[in-house]
Amino acid sequence: MTQKFMTALCIFFAFSLSANADHKKRHGNTGYFSVGVSRISFDSDLGVNFDNSLIEGRFGYNINSTFAVELRAAGSVSDDNYLGVNVEIDSYVGAYVVAQLPLGKTLNLYGFAGAANVSITATGLGLSTTGNDTDASFGVGFSVKLPRNSAINLEYTDLYRKDNIDISSVSLTYKLSY
Repeated sequence: MTQKFMTALCIFFAFSLSANADHKKRHGNTGYFSVGVSRISFDSDLGVNFDNSLIEGRFGYNINSTFAVELRAAGSVSDDNYLGVNVEIDSYVGAYVVAQLPLGKTLNLYGFAGAANVSITATGLGLSTTGNDTDASFGVGFSVKLPRNSAINLEYTDLYRKDNIDISSVSLTYKLSY
């Protein structure tokens, strides 16, 4: 079901980019991209817990002043060790609908929901295994507007929560609107 949701969200995203060509003229900047770092935590009910860091990129489109659609991708820049096995969240990709609430001229609170696909690798004792899965994903964050159509975002994301495994992240990104 989440793959169907991601497909529908991507189609919606593509149509929203082409719709209403004068939206930017009436409402200001409509597109944006972000780059930043994420600290990802893997926790399981079996006691397997590890963290690693990823570099994250986002591309989004503001449908109006309240809603946006966003695609995200992140790749690992570190791994962790659990009982002599190197474990790493290699990457994740996600598609989201974002609801925004301005709290004055410089602060913006937002929440988002969508789906994410997470890829994990474990290597040790001469063996290596990789797995990936897709699950519903959601989170909250806030952004502080900076000069020149930019902002700093801080957020919490629940990337994966099933099969007694929880994967979440805290991200700090720099956003540039165009």
